[in-house]
Amino acid sequence: MKRTNEASRAEELLDRLDPATTAAKYTTPLARIAQLTDRRGELDRDLRDAVRLARTLGFSWTDVAISLNVSRQAARQKYGPLEDR
Repeated sequence: MKRTNEASRAEELLDRLDPATTAAKYTTPLARIAQLTDRRGELDRDLRDAVRLARTLGFSWTDVAISLNVSRQAARQKYGPLEDR
């Protein structure tokens, strides 16, 4: 299902391009950007859910930060508001 959404989004993007101003050889990178943007949103949601679960299970911000490869402060700043929900 996800691949279908990515493919349809890429097709939509390509349909909107003006062939008079966009050379065909450059459309593949644009389609790839659209696909990666869609995947990034999905990955961001999954990551937020995983952080929320880790915190619910009692893992510290230090544990979460190590997993994210960021500082404790950066992890808490980005994901701390999730605990308020």
